[in-house]
Amino acid sequence: MKISLTLTILIQLCVNEGTQKFFPYGLTTRDSTVLKADDHYDTLNISDNFPFFGKTFAQIHISTNGIIFFGQGSTQYVPTLFPINGTLSVAAYWVDSDPRMGGDIYYREEFDPAILNQINRFIKSKFVQFNTFTSSWSLIVTFSNVSRYGCQGSAEYPCQNVVNHQTILTSNGIHSFVIFLYDRLEYSNAQIGFNAGDGKRFYQVDYSNTVNISKYALENSNVGSPGEWLFSISDEIASACNSLGMLEIYPKKVLYYGQQELFISGPCFDKTLYEIDVNFGNKKIKCRREQNKFKCLTPYFDIRIPVVLNYKEKEYKGFILSYDAGDSLVQNATYIALNAKDGKYINLEWD
Repeated sequence: MKISLTLTILIQLCVNEGTQKFFPYGLTTRDSTVLKADDHYDTLNISDNFPFFGKTFAQIHISTNGIIFFGQGSTQYVPTLFPINGTLSVAAYWVDSDPRMGGDIYYREEFDPAILNQINRFIKSKFVQFNTFTSSWSLIVTFSNVSRYGCQGSAEYPCQNVVNHQTILTSNGIHSFVIFLYDRLEYSNAQIGFNAGDGKRFYQVDYSNTVNISKYALENSNVGSPGEWLFSISDEIASACNSLGMLEIYPKKVLYYGQQELFISGPCFDKTLYEIDVNFGNKKIKCRREQNKFKCLTPYFDIRIPVVLNYKEKEYKGFILSYDAGDSLVQNATYIALNAKDGKYINLEWD
């Protein structure tokens, strides 16, 4: 029995064809459609090079099985567990889909400033370290009511078990991101994740290749909204939240006299959490939620300050550096945060 790929990106922004989470799609938005064939992929020469796992690509292959390939396309329909040698891919919902049995797969390159600005706001609200990100190019791929292989349907009576999902690749030429949005996943055993093709680097969403993946993808999120997922994929895969003890802090340097706005993200916060206590050195400050991050007003200090957040029995760490507004050397410094194996910070010095 065949099992395949399905690629998806979801965003709570625009509405089209009755799917409220998706960006506009369909023939009215100048989309192209993938050929209605089993285990087929369309090849697209894109306008901008797309960074993925440290390489850049000018060509993308969009599979009917819910996966996007870089470098070389594939008709593989069985969602093999990552890592896979020689295959560079983004799998939004890799399962054996078959548009011959019903549904359409749309795609287009997006340059509309209004749509790109919506993508920018979505990313900047989730990744505080990319607060200045500005997309120059996006690709939107939409699976609309696409049936599973083997479904007994027809043009007059299409299959009822279908998937609706949307994938957005976006980049500014240096940094790249993927957004997955899921609306309807009525067949399962799919795989969601990313593969670098070197047999080592990969990312796989929990419950991939099991009957529980559809429920998990729809009801969970790494950005705080069920069915929405966001990843940074330029070099290594970075999720918008983590359970590894790492804080993302923006900005990294603040004026020493305090009352500076500071944004913190990292942990996968519960949606019902609206206020947290954060330790700035020996001072505890209350921070309030803004979407998927928390805003704090810094206290007075005059040294490098460790920032510690305890959440769900896990300690998350980061640091900020205070400076005098008249110190041009500190103002223009570049900061590098490294973690030693024992969890302590490494001190770096440079001229």
